[in-house]
Parts: sequence; structure tokens; C-alpha cells
Amino acid sequence: MLITRFLEKYEYVRTQKLFRECFGNDEEYISELYGELDGENECTGTIRSHVIAVIENMSGEILSMVHYKPMTALYGTEPVKVGYIMDVATKKDFRHRGMMDELMAAVEERLKAEGDPWCFLVPVDKEIYRHLGYIHDWSFNKGEGDLLDADEGLTDCSAKLLNAGEFKKPDGLFDIGQP
Repeated sequence: MLITRFLEKYEYVRTQKLFRECFGNDEEYISELYGELDGENECTGTIRSHVIAVIENMSGEILSMVHYKPMTALYGTEPVKVGYIMDVATKKDFRHRGMMDELMAAVEERLKAEGDPWCFLVPVDKEIYRHLGYIHDWSFNKGEGDLLDADEGLTDCSAKLLNAGEFKKPDGLFDIGQP
């Protein structure tokens, strides 16, 4: 039996094994992302600002994960909260079984319930996410690419409408605590 759920912050460190398996061992980036463990056994890195949905087996092994990070999309001077979906990963032996679709739907439902008009991701291949509704594309600038931790050579975001009737490219993207 498989369990789909959102992790508590103290459990985030458990995703590191799958992260390394799917995205490599860039120690500098992993150190920035996960940081150390604090007195509450929570990671001190940038992952603290994420929300993580997982599918795990009965033994607690994480088979698939999707992170999202609350962001601010700016329209002129109007800030709008949106979810940035990232670190979508499934163990190699469990791919093509619908786990990503299930986790994406769980994250999207949560974002929709929180009132986000749309959510977005930076896809390595846009076609992977088209069937899920990520059809609104735009290019981001260098500063946004750094903010989004976009892989080298990636320049585009793809968005999906959640609570909005139409999509309009934002004037800028920021961490939720800014603009």
C-alpha cells in the first residue's frame, strides 16, 4: 500500500536521498537547500520555505515527491501569491505509474484552496506537463532564474490556471516575503 501525504517540516531531511538520486550530488547546492538540522530536527536551508508532498511505501521510503514554494507574482504594484512547483522527482523503478500526476494534483488542490490564481514550474521539457494543464509559457529574466534556481540553459516557466479565468504574464517574481 502506498501513502500520499504532505510532510511535516521535521521530515524534509528524508527527501534528500531521492533528491540526490534524481538531481545529482552538487554538494554546494544540496548544502544550501537542506542546510543542517536545528534543535527541532528541521532543515535550516532554503527548503524550509517549501511545502513537500510525497508518496511513500509502508516502510516509509519516499518513492516520489513534489515541492512547492510560495512566491509573489507582481502585476504593476499588485502582489499576487502563487505556487512555484519544483523538485518533482520519482525513483527510477517507480516512474510511469502515475505518481507524479497524483502528487501534482494534491499540490494543485492545496494551492487552489489557498486561493492561488495559478501555479507554475520551470520544466526541463514542457511536454511532460502539458497533459496536466501547464500550457501558459513565458520567459523569465536572469534575476528570476537565480531566484528560481533554474538549471543552466532553462529560460521558460509554464503555468496552470487554478482560480483565475485567464493567465497574464507577471511583471516579476519574488520570494513570498518580498517584493
